[in-house]
Formats: sequence, structure tokens, C-alpha cells
Amino acid sequence: MAHAAMKAQTLREQNSSLVLRTIAQSAEPPSRAAVAARTGLTKATVSRLVEDLISRQIVRELEPVYALAGRPSLPLALTQLTYLAVGIEININYVSLVAMDLSGTQVFSAVEHRSNRNSEPAKAFTAVQSLLDRWEKPHHARVISVTLCLPGLVDEDARTLLTAPNLGWMDISPLDYFTLPFPEAQFSVLNEADAAAFASLYTSPGRASRNRTFLYLSGEVGIGSAIMIDGDLFKGKHGWAGEIGHICVDPTGPACTCGANGCLEQYVGQDALFRRAHVPLEETIETFLERFAAGEADVRSALDTASVSLGRGIANVFNLLDLDLVILGGNLGLLLPHFEQVLLAELKYRTLSSRWSTISVIADRRGVLASATGACLAAFERFFHDPYASLAE
Repeated sequence: MAHAAMKAQTLREQNSSLVLRTIAQSAEPPSRAAVAARTGLTKATVSRLVEDLISRQIVRELEPVYALAGRPSLPLALTQLTYLAVGIEININYVSLVAMDLSGTQVFSAVEHRSNRNSEPAKAFTAVQSLLDRWEKPHHARVISVTLCLPGLVDEDARTLLTAPNLGWMDISPLDYFTLPFPEAQFSVLNEADAAAFASLYTSPGRASRNRTFLYLSGEVGIGSAIMIDGDLFKGKHGWAGEIGHICVDPTGPACTCGANGCLEQYVGQDALFRRAHVPLEETIETFLERFAAGEADVRSALDTASVSLGRGIANVFNLLDLDLVILGGNLGLLLPHFEQVLLAELKYRTLSSRWSTISVIADRRGVLASATGACLAAFERFFHDPYASLAE
């Protein structure tokens, strides 16, 4: 009997997830009848599940829609300001925070620009705590998840950072440095590029974008990356897949912070780019672009070298994994209009499949909020998979 009850419970969870995703993915708020038609579930089953989701304040009914004949229908939508996800990113030059509700509304966002390079972790987490303190959570809302995004290798199970060379951190347990103000929330740690990729995978919680298979590159001082295959994040054996910044593009190249040499990061990362262009490291990428527009020869030469190196690195991944789309975030998204032609030429030259498929390179314009936003969307993906388990945590 217990086994039968467990199977019934599993079926209920699966059907609830299906109904919830159908509502989230609908272009217009659907009625119960429309949900039943799209899912193949009976109208009675959908009604029971919807009533349960309404009672838990996950779904809400909108104003009735009257037809020429028959009973009015009640469109369904996800609730607002009931369940929230929080994404936080610590990167080399900033700390950012986004809070998002089920409807996809950013109810709060903030950024503190500061240098975290080789800083004491406690100082960076003081900035995190400051951003959290600035946000006044709606008193009736529940924070289901807080996700911390970091530029390095993370152990998601242990919720720790293993190493972040450009921060100068190793073996860090974040909860040793700041207090989570939402005891009911699930806390997790995520690589910043993996998180940002979710912001390109979804347009809002539960609603997929047209991009399902792609390589995501995040460029700051370091180069992070994530690989999405049919909507799933490819993690590798240990969860560390996607370290394209440490692909070797020249075995005789300069030393890297990872301990090797000739890594892609040493040609495309901000520090490497500025050094090659003879631009002071304390300047910004915006200043670098101003120098480029002014025609400074060293800047243009450095960007040409970076674009060729980037093309080689991406082509290696494309050839290995049969990909044809790369999304560039962070500095790379800002730089793309200035090196797109060189980059595409290198990609087409070195990617075998370019003869038979179209290679696409697009920019992620979310900037410093990309990872924090993606962290929220990744958390809601877990919520949609099993909302009852998320609420029980």
C-alpha cells in the first residue's frame, strides 16, 4: 500500500509540474480547459491540480472572459510577490543582487562596483550583506532560494567554492562569511557563467527562449563559459565543465593564474587585453572602447589578437560538441560589435560544420546582472520541477 501511495504522489507531482509549466509557457493566460487540451490530462484532473496550486498561492485566477455562449472562462497566471528567488554574484569588479518573483518581475536589483581582486573574502561578503540589507522583502512573500554566483570552480553539493584564481580565493564556505536573512530559503553556490547561461535559456520563469543549445561565454578579467544541450546544463563528471578560459591557444604563450600558460584568458581577459594594448589596468572597458574608436593602433592590434584567439577557442568547442551558437556576455558582449567580423571569419575557417550550417554569435546585454538574473531563473526551474518539494524545504 505504501508503494502504491508513493507512486500516486509521484504522479501528482509530475502532473502538477506539467500544469504549472503549461501555464508559464502560454503566450496568453490559459483557461483550465486550454491547459487540459495542451497537456492531455482530463478536465477534472486539471481542475483539482489548479485548485491545489491556487490554495498554495502559486497560481492565480484572472478576471473572467465572457464568450458569446456558454460559461465564462477564468484565465490562469502565475502569482506575483508570493514566491521569490534571490541571485547574488561576486565578481572581480562588482557585487550584484537580483530578486525575482514567479511572474518574472525583478522586484529588486542592485550593484556595488568595487574591486574584489585578491581581497579578503570577508570584505566582499560585507558588500553582499549590504545589498541584502538594502532590500525590504514584501512581508507576505517567501524566499525559496538564494543562489551565490562565483567566478571559479564550485562544489554545488557542499555549497563551497573550491578555487577562484582571479579573486585569489580557495576553499571558501560562503555561509562562514555572511548571514542568510531568509532561513526558509535553500542556499546554493553556482559558477557565474553557468548562472548567466540560464538567463539566455529562459525569458521568464518556466518560459523557454528559442535558444536551447549553445555555448555561453562570460568575459571579465577571467573567461567563464557554460554549455547548454537541449535545455540542459552540461556539467561534466565533477560539475566543472566549460572552463574554456583555460583552453590552450598557444603553448608558448604567457603564464596564467591557473598555473599553466598560453590559456585563452591570457589573450581575451580584460587584464591581458589591456596589457597588450598598453592601457592601464585600472581603466574600464568603456575607456578601452573609446581608445579603440579613436584609432589607437595598440588597442586595435590587441583586439584583433583577442578576436582571433577567441575564434580558435570557440571553434575547438564547436568541433568537439557540434554546436553552432555562442552567446557572449560581460565584456565580450560589449566588444562583439568591434571584433565580430574577425571572430566570425576565424570561426568559419576553423569550424568543420560551417560549410553546412550557419554559425551564430550574439551578445547578452544584461551586463552585471546576467548571472544574478540567471541564478533566479535556475532556481525557479527547480521549483517548477517539483513545487511541493521546494515548499517543504
